[in-house]
Amino acid sequence: MEVVEKIEDLLKEQAIPGTGNTWWIDPMLVQEEDGFNPRNYDAPDIKAHIENLKNAYKNGEYVEPWHVQVKDGKIYVRDGHCRRRGLLKAMEEDSSFKLKRIHVIEF
Repeated sequence: MEVVEKIEDLLKEQAIPGTGNTWWIDPMLVQEEDGFNPRNYDAPDIKAHIENLKNAYKNGEYVEPWHVQVKDGKIYVRDGHCRRRGLLKAMEEDSSFKLKRIHVIEF
């Protein structure tokens, strides 16, 4: 069985290429890898940070691209865990809010 290690090979027509190693992909395809970036997401400062990111997404403000890596045929966030959680929270709280694609940098 072939192991896919690149967004281009994994998503084919679903991903829209950006420049260099950047892509526009469905954020629901990006996962967190257990133990990769351990932090206390219940800490008040982290909760506030995620809330600010949620609001930035909902207000259409610029949010840095997520850094992702394809591993064992899955897309994992490598830098942007709070951005991911902020976007998911925005979509969870407001069913009319949906981003079909987000900007990611693959490494």
